[in-house]
Amino acid sequence: MGFSLGRTTTNSRPNVIGDPTQGVARQPYAWLNPAAFASPTNADLLSGNFFGNSGAGIIANPGLVNFDVSVLKNFSVRERVRIQFRTEFFNFTNTPFFGGLGTVLGTPNFGKLTSAGDPRVVQLGLKVTF
Repeated sequence: MGFSLGRTTTNSRPNVIGDPTQGVARQPYAWLNPAAFASPTNADLLSGNFFGNSGAGIIANPGLVNFDVSVLKNFSVRERVRIQFRTEFFNFTNTPFFGGLGTVLGTPNFGKLTSAGDPRVVQLGLKVTF
């Protein structure tokens, strides 16, 4: 929740009142259902339950699929001189890695993925050995 309801050093958690993944597109703009969470009620607070009923780490970020590929070709120019041409592709399939899930209840970014990893990066290299 971003703050402590019981004036402790640990942030309080909301109550889970539904399925966080039901009825959402599982896209960056709607990774989980914000209506599935609610702040602890006054009755919870009076009974000493400042932390809500949701567990720590119950929300999973999307997985990571990453393929790096390297292709190279060696050329002999002379007996002792070689040239190597190298091409490297990082995130070859250009699959986005989303992260930065908004987890503070009541904020506009709650339930949304707000960042992404690097796109495909291509690196070319030329090496001469003698």
